[in-house]
Amino acid sequence: MIPLTDRFRALSPRQRWAAGVVAVVLVGALGIRSVRWGLGRRAVEIVDPAIREWAQREVARLSHGRYQLTLSPIQVDEVRRRVSIDTILLRTDLTATSAQATALPVVALQFLGCAVEGIDLDRLTSRRGLHAERAGCESLQLVGEVNPPPAESDPLVDTEGAFLALSENLELPRAIPFVRVDWVSFPHTELSLGITGRTGRRTSLNLDEFAVQLDSFDYDPKQAARERRPLLARDVTIRVSGFRGSQETTNSLAFDSLSASLARGSVALDGFRYEPVAGSVGDSVGIQSLAVATLALTGVDWRAYFTAGDLRLSTLRGAGVLLRFPPPAAAPKSTASVSDAQPPIPSRTVGAILRALGRDVRLDSLAIEDFTMIEGAARGDSVITTLTQLDVLGVHFDDRATWDTPFPVGKVRLLAVGLARRQRDAQLLVQRLAVSVPSGTAQIDSLRLGPDGSDAAFQRRNRYRTDRLVLSAASINVAGLDFPAYLQRGVFRSRLAAASDVDFDLLTDKRKATAPGRQTPNRYPQRFLRELGLSMQVDTVTLTGEARYREHALDAPRPGTVVFRDLRATLLGFSTDPAGDSAAAPFRLIADAKLMGRGAFHFELELPLFSETFAMTYRGRLGPMPTEALNAFAADGAGVRFTSGSIQSIQFEATVSGGRARGRIMPRWEGLGVEFPGMSRKSTGLLGGIKRAAAKFIANAFLVRDDNRTGEKEPPQNGVIDHRWTGRESLPQFLWNSLRDPLVGLMRK
Repeated sequence: MIPLTDRFRALSPRQRWAAGVVAVVLVGALGIRSVRWGLGRRAVEIVDPAIREWAQREVARLSHGRYQLTLSPIQVDEVRRRVSIDTILLRTDLTATSAQATALPVVALQFLGCAVEGIDLDRLTSRRGLHAERAGCESLQLVGEVNPPPAESDPLVDTEGAFLALSENLELPRAIPFVRVDWVSFPHTELSLGITGRTGRRTSLNLDEFAVQLDSFDYDPKQAARERRPLLARDVTIRVSGFRGSQETTNSLAFDSLSASLARGSVALDGFRYEPVAGSVGDSVGIQSLAVATLALTGVDWRAYFTAGDLRLSTLRGAGVLLRFPPPAAAPKSTASVSDAQPPIPSRTVGAILRALGRDVRLDSLAIEDFTMIEGAARGDSVITTLTQLDVLGVHFDDRATWDTPFPVGKVRLLAVGLARRQRDAQLLVQRLAVSVPSGTAQIDSLRLGPDGSDAAFQRRNRYRTDRLVLSAASINVAGLDFPAYLQRGVFRSRLAAASDVDFDLLTDKRKATAPGRQTPNRYPQRFLRELGLSMQVDTVTLTGEARYREHALDAPRPGTVVFRDLRATLLGFSTDPAGDSAAAPFRLIADAKLMGRGAFHFELELPLFSETFAMTYRGRLGPMPTEALNAFAADGAGVRFTSGSIQSIQFEATVSGGRARGRIMPRWEGLGVEFPGMSRKSTGLLGGIKRAAAKFIANAFLVRDDNRTGEKEPPQNGVIDHRWTGRESLPQFLWNSLRDPLVGLMRK
C-alpha cells in the first residue's frame, strides 16, 4: 500500500493547492455561514492557506467590500490527513458599510484552533470532490449587532436562497466539484448578539459558552440556492450545560441545560432563571424575574428571530413557571370631575406588553403546567396567581397591525384549569376558565370569591374586621366580549353574563371592637369601586341562586340568618369604565326571591356608579308569610322569637343622598306574638315556667303591637326610613339596618 505521505506528495501542485484551499474554505464557510444572520445576506468568508489574497478577494466579492478577513498560516498534517489553522478573524469594514444604502450588521467573528480531519485523498485526487470525516474549531467568538430591516421590506421573504445558507456560489477549483464533511463541531462558543427589530426595540442575546455541532455538511455549487439546507447541513444542534451569568451582568441569566436543533426548529431548556437588567426586554415589560423548570419549543422560525427578532413557533410547552412583576405604578391624582375623567390605563395590559416587546409573535399552541405569577414586592401585599394548567391556541400578533381589527392578537382560544388569585385574605378560585376570541365568549366553572377557610379561621386572622363575604357560582357564561378593549386598555367589556347556582353569603360580627388608633374607612360602594382599580362594563347580568345575610349580635350564641331562596336577579348597566356606553346611566338591580323560603320578595336598586358621593335609590315589597319563618334570624340576631302571627305585606322605598337614606316603610301584619328565648334558657323548674309565662304575657300584652292592618279600630302605622351610613357597614348591612330600625319601632306599642 502506498504510504499516505507519498500519496499526498504524488498530487500535482494544483491538486495540493486545491486540497488546502477546500479544507480552509470548509472551515471558513462552515463557521462564517453558521452566523449568516450576523454577517448580512451576501457576506461569505473563504480562507485559503496558500493564497490569502484569493480568500480576501472572495470575501470582498461576496460581501461587496463590507467585510475584511484576516487569517494565520495554514498547517497540513499529512499523516493524520489533517489541515489546521490557528486563527480566522472576520470584521466589518465600518467605512464601507456606512456608505451603503442598507445598513449591515456590525460583526467581529473569530475562529481559534480550526482543523479538517479524515480527508478522503483518493476522492480528492480523482477530482470527485472533498470528503472529510470531521471539522471544527476549538473556540468561536462572535460579537454582532443586527440592524432593523428596511421598513418597506419583509425580512422573512427569502429572495436569496435558504436561510443560513450560501446565496451565491463559491468559486471552487475545478478539482473540487463539491465539499462534504460528516461532522462539524465548535465545542466552545461565545456569543454576544444584539438584534434590533423594525420598531427599534433591541434584544440582547449573550451566552458565555456553548457547543455548536453540524451534522452532514454538504456544499454542491450545482444545487439551487433555495434547495440548500440551513448552514448547508442536515441539522445544526446547540448544547449548553450549567450556564451561569452573562456578559450583561452577573447572575442575570442561568440554566441547567439547553439544547436546540436548527433543522427541527426545536429548543429544550431545563432549570432556566432570568433576571433582566436595565434596558432589556424584560425591563421594558416590567418583568422582575422568570424561572422555568422545563421548557420545550418546536417549530421555531429561526430566520424570523435572527433577522428581525420576531417570535414565531408552533408549540411551547413548559412546567414549573414562576414569573415576578413589580407592583403596578400608582395612578396620578386627577382634579377632573368624574364625568370628564378618562378610564385608567393599566401599565401592564397585554397590548402594552406586546408593544414594549416590539416583535411580531406567532404561537400556534402553548401549554404550561404549574404556573405562578407574583405581583408586588412586599410579601403581605403581593398578589399571587397560580394555575394548574394553561393552554393557549392561535396567538398571532403583527406589530404593524392596528388595534381596530377584531382579532389584533389572532383568533385565540384559552383554557385555564385550577386558577387561584390571592392577596392577603382575599382569594379568587376558578376550577376551569375557557375563552374563545373568535366567538367572543367565556365560560367559568366553579367560581369562589372570598376569604379562605371557615368563619372561625377568619375571625382568628382578623381581630377587627367585621364582615366576611363569600360569593360562589357553579357556572358563568359570558358573551359579546370586547377583546380589543381588554388588550389595549385593560377593560373587561361584555354584553351578557349569566351565572347559575350563585351562593352569596355575608357575615357581620358585631362583637368586633374598633381597631385602636385608626378608624375603618367609610368606603361606600362608589368609593370602593374606584379604589378597586378594576375597569369593566357588563351590559346585562342574570343570575340564579341563593343569598344569605348573617348577623352575630353581641350576646348571641350564634349568628342570626336571613335567607333569600330561589333568587333570580338581573343587573343592568354595571360599569366602572368612564368611557363605556352605560357610564351616564345608573346601575340597576332587579331581584326576586323567597324570603326564608316562604314570602315572595321583590327588590329594585338604582346606583349611579360614578357619583362622587354615596347616592342611590331602592324600593321593594314582601308578600304574605308566617312570622315564625323569621325566627332563624330573630331568635339569635334580636333575642326575640315569634310564636304566632303572619305578615300580610311590607312595602318600602328610599333615596340615599350623601350617605343618608330617607324614605318610608309600610308593613302590615296580624296576630303577632313573641317570647324571649334567653329567659327560657335560664329559667327551669316550676318557678322558671311561671317566670316564662309571665314574661310572655307582659311582652304580648304591653310591649308588642299584635296587629298593624286596615279594618282595625286604629289605622295601621307606617314607618319612616332615616338612616345614615356608618364606617362599619357593608352595603347589605346598610340596607338591612335602614329597614330594621323603623320595623322594630312599629312593633312596639
